[in-house]
Amino acid sequence: MFRWFAVGIFVSSLAISAYRRRLARRLTGTIRRRQEPAGLIVGRLLVTVPLFGGVLAYLANPAWMDWSSMALPVTLRWAGVALGVLVVAGVHWVLTTLGANVSETVLTKPTQQLVTAGPYRWVRHPL
Repeated sequence: MFRWFAVGIFVSSLAISAYRRRLARRLTGTIRRRQEPAGLIVGRLLVTVPLFGGVLAYLANPAWMDWSSMALPVTLRWAGVALGVLVVAGVHWVLTTLGANVSETVLTKPTQQLVTAGPYRWVRHPL
């Protein structure tokens, strides 16, 4: 059952991100990833492939990730579900606050502005 909550949280976060990125591309254009330095692309791949690979492997078939499992009390698992729901709300808040500044790359758009509202009031990179 908890795996389905994890699927819902993961898909919801990705859907919010995809919607906000598409909206920003429509408003301010896009920067091609191939414009980034090669070292940055390789570094991002070294981090994201294992991170998302592990998550996707668990969501597809939890047995593939048995080596990393640990027995947790049900109350702690429910706390994880609640935290996941807060994460979805946080992703929505962060990306909505960014507005047209959302980008798939670390490079900046010519029209990009410094955001100091919402969660960016307290943290430089809340996501």
